[in-house]
Amino acid sequence: MERETAKVLNAAEAMASLGPVERAAFELALVRRCPQYDTCSAPQCPLDPLYPTRSHFPDEADCKALKRTRLEIVEKGVAEGVETAQYLTYVGLTVQEDRSRRKADAAKARFEALPEAEKQRIRDRLTKTHFRPR
Repeated sequence: MERETAKVLNAAEAMASLGPVERAAFELALVRRCPQYDTCSAPQCPLDPLYPTRSHFPDEADCKALKRTRLEIVEKGVAEGVETAQYLTYVGLTVQEDRSRRKADAAKARFEALPEAEKQRIRDRLTKTHFRPR
């Protein structure tokens, strides 16, 4: 939660000195690149630097943009030097996607820390269940 708060505060600080037109341009720099932008009514957009601090009620729409699309938009924004990209708390992911990614990263790190004999025992067990690791 600390990371999220710090990034949102930094985004708010960056926007504090901007006028209304510049502020809107800053906030929407990545959002406007989404192919869903013209028809989207989701109040929370993972491409918004103030996401997820914007209010969202259960009956309101959720972001429909594919994760791959959002990540590509962020990647291109970073490559082009779009300032807004550095303030994205979840780097274009939804809160749930970010949580899943962190859990998967932690599981992978735990597996990698195991002794080689234990890793092989787990691989053998997974092979018997018809799971084919990459």
